Amino acid sequence: MSKKGAALTPESDAFVERSLRVLDGIARDSERARLEQELLTSAERRTLFVRLNLHRTEVIAACGRLDAERSQAEKLKGDVLARIGWGGAGSLAAILLLGLWLGWLLTGNEGPKREITQWTQGQLAALTLTVDDSGLMNASTRFFRSGQTLRLDQGVARLETPAGVEMIVDGPATIGFERARSVRLNAGRMVAWVPDGAEGFAIEVKGGRVVDLGTRFGVDVDAVTGEILTHVFDGRVCVESGASEIELTGGQEVRLMPGGLFTGISSGSGLVGFVREVPRTQLAAVIAGFAPLLYYSFDDQGKSGSLNMFDADRSPLAFGTGGRRDEREGRTFLRLSGQPEGCYAKGVLSPWSRDASGYTVLLRVRPIEPGSQNILTATNTLGPDRLFGPQLRIRPDGQLEHVTVVRGPAGPAGEVVQSSDIRISQGQWVTLAITAASEGIMRLYVDGQEAASPVDLDASLYLGYPDLVVGGSAGRVRRDVMHHVAGFSGEVDDLVVIARQLTDADLAKIHGYMNPG
Repeated sequence: MSKKGAALTPESDAFVERSLRVLDGIARDSERARLEQELLTSAERRTLFVRLNLHRTEVIAACGRLDAERSQAEKLKGDVLARIGWGGAGSLAAILLLGLWLGWLLTGNEGPKREITQWTQGQLAALTLTVDDSGLMNASTRFFRSGQTLRLDQGVARLETPAGVEMIVDGPATIGFERARSVRLNAGRMVAWVPDGAEGFAIEVKGGRVVDLGTRFGVDVDAVTGEILTHVFDGRVCVESGASEIELTGGQEVRLMPGGLFTGISSGSGLVGFVREVPRTQLAAVIAGFAPLLYYSFDDQGKSGSLNMFDADRSPLAFGTGGRRDEREGRTFLRLSGQPEGCYAKGVLSPWSRDASGYTVLLRVRPIEPGSQNILTATNTLGPDRLFGPQLRIRPDGQLEHVTVVRGPAGPAGEVVQSSDIRISQGQWVTLAITAASEGIMRLYVDGQEAASPVDLDASLYLGYPDLVVGGSAGRVRRDVMHHVAGFSGEVDDLVVIARQLTDADLAKIHGYMNPG
């Protein structure tokens, strides 16, 4: 798990973002080559890089990397200097690039992580990394003993125990420490990884406990209602309450209600709110603060898309013949060629039909072909009679359309269409967002600004759509209403789905971090 070594503002130059990616070891070869050229030709950027590298060096020192790794880094010194050369501007660039490669090697792909080689008696857990909602990282270590409490107002934190248990905590959350083989989650969300040999680790909650049987699992304690959700990602857990207990396996979840009553076991999505790794970019940290259903950036082979639900080796999107990852100028994105298959994310939106009172879908797109095109659609099945929900599409003249479906007495009653006031140009990256609230307002945004007149739905949203189609062609919204719209031809990046309606300020903030320079 990797994270940026310094905080940026939305107005920061893209050079800063590129430098931090290289320093964190998550950049691609093309990015490293571009940075090297910038350092050789710009004194201003060399100065800025010095400041970034100094900050990164301080973090590395705080993390206490192993001496063996430092020795290995020193062995590269001669090779790096020989490659860069000395003299003039190249002399300073050589020094800077040496720091760059040393920092990259010392941090590796796991990001800043203190190696706790020795625990003292009475220490029950250690806070090893926090990342706040603006992306600012703190890699200092804080130890906890019995009777102490961690209160995380916002952001994401990583905890470790002497037995090797790792916990990712999503704020706001309150965690109490009482015994060596358990923690108490009073409020908030937590995901625990329990290694071999540490089985039996428990998360204590009000009215019960969740006991690991060799697994990775998440627990969500609602501070307002007292409802407790347990979801198992892999392995097994036992959820106990009084004399009752329920055993769960991978993919299953159960809710413990106030009073000790269990709901039935379900094969839930396990998506809402669970952050399963520390955000690896500043944008990811900002998005994590909104508890997304889905965030997918396509960078680093999709690993940064695993922010809240997916393992690094499990892609949420099934790539049809019309979709593939592509790279240009150090940027990785989804390339779609207008084919009807597009890309599908099956089952990822199932919480919509259960919990959501609204939605926000946000993504960056770059159209490269004219004509009517479907950018994304939520759907309930991939069959010929599928029903479509929230949809974003482009008309032949470049006008955006936002379509959603409202509920009638016995199901979907009809669609509401909203058209943008602006046109989307071919070949340009733009940030698009659609939002709606049940019996509220439907809105459409371009580059963080509202781009259409608000529409008062005056009806409940119909959100029975578990699947998401990105770039595929649309079929029928209802059996008597047809929409023949071609698949999207262009590029897509930073796809975010949130099960509530974000505000203007929220969307402007996310857009700013998607477009830092």
